[in-house]
Amino acid sequence: MSDFQKRFQANAKQAEYWNVKLGPKWVQHDDAMGSRFIPLTDELLERAFPQNGERVLDIGCGGGATTKRIAAAVGPKGKVLGVDISEPLLDLARSRCRELTQVSFENADAQVHPLPQQSFDLITSRFGVMFFSDPYAAFANLGKALTPGGRLQFVCFAPIERNPWFTVPLGVVARHVDKPDPSPPRAPGPHAFSEPDYVVDFLTQAGFHEIKVTTTETIMASADSPEQWADLFLEVGPASRLILDRSPDPETLQAITEDMVAEMRSRQTKAGISLDATVNYVSAKM
Repeated sequence: MSDFQKRFQANAKQAEYWNVKLGPKWVQHDDAMGSRFIPLTDELLERAFPQNGERVLDIGCGGGATTKRIAAAVGPKGKVLGVDISEPLLDLARSRCRELTQVSFENADAQVHPLPQQSFDLITSRFGVMFFSDPYAAFANLGKALTPGGRLQFVCFAPIERNPWFTVPLGVVARHVDKPDPSPPRAPGPHAFSEPDYVVDFLTQAGFHEIKVTTTETIMASADSPEQWADLFLEVGPASRLILDRSPDPETLQAITEDMVAEMRSRQTKAGISLDATVNYVSAKM
């Protein structure tokens, strides 16, 4: 068992993945990924509506881009705590927010981390909560950290069938290697919270009320070149994980790269390249 697995026993596989295998790569592509997420982040923060002086907990804060925007909303009288399981991404977050005295970060698994009780007015997350090994335990723990009447707002992905953002690059890789092994229903990962009834159930059991799941179609877009898009998909996300799992030989990897560039080029317009995505915005109160 690695050091990361020992430290994060409740979520050992995710800890290993986000610290050793993916975390360093994501740091390199954080700006590119973040630019594609801007419309989603805008809507998330509009729904969450962090206000001046509030105390906010940002779960799965990653490289801290969303944390920084929350800090601007709560101002110097507020407080923002970013929590993530990935130390490489937290290093980036600390650098990004180094001049903001109202921001702090912790390398921890929010599912089990002993958060201060009734200390936050708002808990928010942009694609950071779907990796819990036990959502029932995780949101029970998070609920204790909210003040009475405190708000929860996060965004997660809808089913993969409604997300070309995932299926298109996965399809390219699957032409060259064995297809991904079917994941158990609701297994930790991007689509773990794709079923609204499931989300309502674990939040209800954790003591939340006024639970609402809103499904929204969006577009992931960028003016980056086809080569840059291909590099992004081959380095981070489910397509990259399939490559990592299958370990193709150099010739096959070159063929995958060429096909990914061609796929992205086929989708290029004067405005750039875009892929459709569908997400769930989840809100609740404690």
